[in-house]
Amino acid sequence: MKRKFIYLLYILIVVGTLQSCIKYERLTHLSENDLEWVTNRHIGEVMYFQSQNGNRDTIKVWNITIQNSTDPINWNYLQTGGTEYIANACVELVINHYTGVKGNFYIKKKSNDEPIYFSTGFFMRWTQNDMPLSTINMKIRDIIMDDIMFFDDSLLGPVNEYSPSNPIVSFAWSKQYGLVQYTFQDGTEFNRIDLE
Repeated sequence: MKRKFIYLLYILIVVGTLQSCIKYERLTHLSENDLEWVTNRHIGEVMYFQSQNGNRDTIKVWNITIQNSTDPINWNYLQTGGTEYIANACVELVINHYTGVKGNFYIKKKSNDEPIYFSTGFFMRWTQNDMPLSTINMKIRDIIMDDIMFFDDSLLGPVNEYSPSNPIVSFAWSKQYGLVQYTFQDGTEFNRIDLE
């Protein structure tokens, strides 16, 4: 009888532990359509830009990460204690204009019932809050794009002592083409020149 009680106790402990590990309280997933914001880019891709003054710049895709599992089992619960899996993806860029400066474009799915959210940073300026999907139209080099996420000074964190002397004030990311335009405080605007 005592042995059966100990076995039953072990089973209850294992079941209780597995119950907390088995499923997430919240599990989100990026659709193929959502993922196109990052999967239209590839590691090693170089994007070419030119300013209105004729200056040229290049930006290279350094890394792409996608965390978009559909596995409902929370295998990391015992290590992290996390009960949520928020699907996300990120494109990391190396910007040649300022050697060593990196940028990123980040999407995440906070809820399966809502559109994706964006956060991003370029040239030492980052968005202050996650931005819901809201696209605008933009024309660059006779190409009209209707899939632009536009980030301007009102959405970016404040300039601080670590910011360049000529900080960025806006940039535009196309679902199809990636980064297509960025503008600095002095009015210098770089537009993508390798659009097809």
